[in-house]
Amino acid sequence: MTARNNKTPQVTVSFNGEKHALEEWTRKETAADQDKSLDWIGAFSDENDELQQQPKKISTDSNAFTEKKQPPAKNKWQSAHKKPMTKLRMIRFIGLPAAAALVVGLVIGMSLLMVLNEQAPKEKNTWASGAQSNQQTGTSTIASSDLNLSLYLIQAGLFGSPAKAKQIASQLNAPAVVMPVTGGNAIFVGAAQNEKEADQMIKAFEGNGMDVFKKKMTLQASAAAAKDQNKAKTARAAKKMIQQYLALSAQPNRIAASGQNVLQTVDKLYKSVSGLKSDRATKQVMDDLKQTRAAAAQLTTDSSTQQAAAFHKCLLESIAHYNALIHS
Repeated sequence: MTARNNKTPQVTVSFNGEKHALEEWTRKETAADQDKSLDWIGAFSDENDELQQQPKKISTDSNAFTEKKQPPAKNKWQSAHKKPMTKLRMIRFIGLPAAAALVVGLVIGMSLLMVLNEQAPKEKNTWASGAQSNQQTGTSTIASSDLNLSLYLIQAGLFGSPAKAKQIASQLNAPAVVMPVTGGNAIFVGAAQNEKEADQMIKAFEGNGMDVFKKKMTLQASAAAAKDQNKAKTARAAKKMIQQYLALSAQPNRIAASGQNVLQTVDKLYKSVSGLKSDRATKQVMDDLKQTRAAAAQLTTDSSTQQAAAFHKCLLESIAHYNALIHS
């Protein structure tokens, strides 16, 4: 009985599903505290997982923090420009742009100089030729519209047949010419530079018993008349001569006084185109104007009716042939 009471009772401890005697468990605990080499984290996997999940403690060592801090990346362009400027780099970044700018400036300057040099002589030549041409027959380039001639014609009849018109014209008691117009062939017995002079001519014809009427006309040149500039210059000079003769015929009482001025003007016009090449139609007009000039010169000393009729006849033929010239 006494021996059974002195006997130590058996106490069992359960840990992680395993049973251990209390006395044995106590001995292991004491040994674990004394032995630091025991891997308690490896012995208890649950605690190991919890420890691995805990965040690592950041070192507060100032030196360690400074060493781990990464410096900001440097700009390559800034780094390149901090390098010493060599001769090659100076040529690349300074010399080449300056040379390119100089070349561009020279090209632009030469281009402007060439343009100015080309324009200046042209303007000078244009002025010189224009001045010379104005002294003679007007502008250097003649358009077909420059050859148009406006005037009043005294018409005595209109016929469809040219032969019939010429037959009637030859029977009239007045100088007459036949000229093709719109609608047929007209017989003209007089020409004037304005309506007032045309009315005076009509009164003179009606006094002789002729039935006539005035007709304002513009002899229009075709586009082909200005293609040959030599021919066009001659035609324009002929137009101005005709206008001079028309002004002279309107002053029967002053032919002796104004005739000389008209003749001098006509002579200058004739001389300005005398050296130009002419075709058959041009030669015909110039021959008519030469005969008109001779009749006008005779009229300055002889103002008889017969001489006046001869002058008007030559003038009408010059007008008719001029109309043919600017339409050819």
